[in-house]
Amino acid sequence: MASQHASEWHLQAAINAAAGLADVASQATFQPSRTFQGSRPGFFFTAGPQGLGYYLDEKQADEGKAEEPEPEQVKQLDPEELLKQAEEDAHIDQIQLLDAKGLKRIVTALEKKYKENLEQRMKYAEAPEKFLDSEVDLDEQVKSLLQVAGSPDLYPLLVELNPFPTLLSCLSHENTDIAGDTVELLMELTDADVLQEHEEEARSLVAALLENNVLELLVQRLTSFNEKVEEEAKAVFNCLNTFENMVETDPSVAEQVVEKTRLMKWLLGRIRPREFDSNKQQASELLAVLVQGSEKNQKKLGELNGIDVLLQCVALYKGRDPGTAEEEEFMQDCFDVLCSAMMLPENKQAFVKAEGVELMWLMLANKRQSRFGALKLLDYAATRYGAPCEKLVDLGGLKHLFGAFMGKAKIRGPTGERDVEQEVEERCISLVASLFTNLGPKGGRRERVGAKFVENEFEKADRLLEIYFRYYDRVAAQEALIERRLNEEKEEEEEDEDEVTPEQIWMERMEAGLFTLHQASLVLAHIWGLGDTGLRKRILGVLHQRSHSLAHVRAALLEYYGSIGDDGQPEDVARLRSRAREALIAVGATPEELEQQQQQQQQQPQRGAKGEEPAGDGGEVRHAGKASKLEASNAALRERKDKTGDAVDMDADMDVAMEVEEGEAPEPAQVKREQPEERESKQKVEEEKRDKEGDTRARESKREKEKDREQRHRTKEKEKDRGARDRPEKEDEDGRRDRKDRERRREREREREEDRKAEIKAEEEEEAERERAARKKEERAARESRELEEDRAAAKEAKERERRAKKEEDRTKSRGEERDGKRGREEGGRDRDERKERKREKESGKEKERHSHKRSRRSRSP
Repeated sequence: MASQHASEWHLQAAINAAAGLADVASQATFQPSRTFQGSRPGFFFTAGPQGLGYYLDEKQADEGKAEEPEPEQVKQLDPEELLKQAEEDAHIDQIQLLDAKGLKRIVTALEKKYKENLEQRMKYAEAPEKFLDSEVDLDEQVKSLLQVAGSPDLYPLLVELNPFPTLLSCLSHENTDIAGDTVELLMELTDADVLQEHEEEARSLVAALLENNVLELLVQRLTSFNEKVEEEAKAVFNCLNTFENMVETDPSVAEQVVEKTRLMKWLLGRIRPREFDSNKQQASELLAVLVQGSEKNQKKLGELNGIDVLLQCVALYKGRDPGTAEEEEFMQDCFDVLCSAMMLPENKQAFVKAEGVELMWLMLANKRQSRFGALKLLDYAATRYGAPCEKLVDLGGLKHLFGAFMGKAKIRGPTGERDVEQEVEERCISLVASLFTNLGPKGGRRERVGAKFVENEFEKADRLLEIYFRYYDRVAAQEALIERRLNEEKEEEEEDEDEVTPEQIWMERMEAGLFTLHQASLVLAHIWGLGDTGLRKRILGVLHQRSHSLAHVRAALLEYYGSIGDDGQPEDVARLRSRAREALIAVGATPEELEQQQQQQQQQPQRGAKGEEPAGDGGEVRHAGKASKLEASNAALRERKDKTGDAVDMDADMDVAMEVEEGEAPEPAQVKREQPEERESKQKVEEEKRDKEGDTRARESKREKEKDREQRHRTKEKEKDRGARDRPEKEDEDGRRDRKDRERRREREREREEDRKAEIKAEEEEEAERERAARKKEERAARESRELEEDRAAAKEAKERERRAKKEEDRTKSRGEERDGKRGREEGGRDRDERKERKREKESGKEKERHSHKRSRRSRSP
């Protein structure tokens, strides 16, 4: 690559030089100038054919040529010669690609440089300048291994040479530059681009790194980097990328790194600060990779209080949008981690306990980009769990949910190739289905959800049917494509190694929208079970316009009922099946159909396994296997076709619709309390009736038609005779129907009024909560200011007391000193008096002795 860039540069330089020579030749005889700029050797200033300027003086030029030697002529080179010259200047023949011999030489030199640096550090521990050169050599040798990342075919030889103990020891090196270059090398060696073309080599490399404890060493080095330094912050980014590359190469690394190290705790602490940077976004992305699809890691996240940490992270975007694309990706990563964590019931409980539903409701109310993630997270949290559904309805969240459902509230999703409107539509359908499934009959919450489909002239029911038809057409088109493809493969005689399995067919149907079709059918069945006559007539009218009937809805629901698994809490699964059974019975399904669907669901895996057994002729077994797979995957579709046929049974649908008015349809609660003996007896009676009616159905149909014609004729004649006698009865019946309609309308108005009151109450409670929070904040601020003033007054008083005490102490000390001085002076005066007294006494004594001596001398003298 370097040689190619050098050759291109030389070629461009030669071309520019050739162009420059032509420009110089054209400018050698004339130099344009608007004014006279002084004399120039060999030129004279004039206005000539090329304009005003300096022209070459040919006489002076001829004289100069005679005196000076002729310059060498520039040789014009063609592009091939220029390229050849550029390659010679770049020394391409001296560049060699890395081979096995060169790799062995690099590995040997790495180990040698590492040992030399270790010895130098131990020998000159107190003089870093003496082992600086050895560290530079070691760093260059680590960088030289980057060539291996460009030759993945040398990975097996690298694993065989096993330089990883020495290389991973560099992670613990005291020189952060060496440790950072080592992390960059590991990131390049485990790059995802290598996995695409050399999967086995990449897996062997990662396995060798795991054997040498790369996870523990990387985490240990990661926690010691100082991100305030730019180079170490880059090393942290590379370290997180290395973990992500290793997980992509070997998914089992995700659980190993969480189990053996403290990486998840570090990641949660890294995404907590409010300041945003690229490392924070990379930490959130790695956390999403670790949690996705790993139940152990999801449980560990809940144990580390990760739900609360992530809710704090997304709460930053409740009132504002992300500032950059990286920040937007960080927000979506946090929502993805929370959605993955909602797969465990204990994490859903932590989500509700941390007031996650309230936060998501506030996000739905605000027109910010976080509404997309909030809707998605609520959908995950409400799946097979009732507490979020109850809180959402109590908070008044139906207004915002159905606003998004109707497409009135425009929700901005993440930038990219995703169809945001379609995903929002699917999330809303799934969330509404979860509300119908998880909300109980107590409290009126389920009725409030159902009332939404009646208000405003059934506009939400029309929207639901529109979604149902769209996804029904998508799934039907995909099923026809699958059936045509399997039939073409069945007709071919050649061997096909990659046979389509029932699981693949099921996934193709799910990608076409089968899940949303099931959820829309479930919601249709639930609102049908509300018993509202106007709503039922509206549903039937729209279904019949599209040549559909309740049998189509029932067929989709039967497939959904058979696909309910055992994942989750037993009571949640039991409630899900019970509600699906109630919905099926509401749209006319019989207990025999439910039991038959359960049996078919249990037999599907066995039928698929038998189709794959290699017995008999290979071609026959292969065709039988494909036919069985097609039959297993499209069982629900064939059942719908068999039950519905080409014509729509409108009379049967109208009979089901009118059962509520006539009191014939049992309520879901009555069906639930039905005893097994009664159910068996009813089944026997129905079977006997079907056996008796099967033989005489054709004859009875003719007789019934004739009787109908006669009855209609007699009815017309009787109506003519009755005349005015029947008119009052019709008027009374019309009056009763009008009264019923008025009562229903009043009931709907009351329900709407209750919804409005509930919404107003929720808004008032929210406003009161805000006011309480504001008051608490003000009280806290006032209390803090009072405490501050009290502290200041106490400090001032203490200082004053200290000053007074010091002053008193100084005064007492001065008084003591005065007393001591006075006492000293008094004692000094007494001492002086005593000394004077003693002196006087001494002098008087001497005087007496002198007088006595004189008297004695006088007395002795003759």
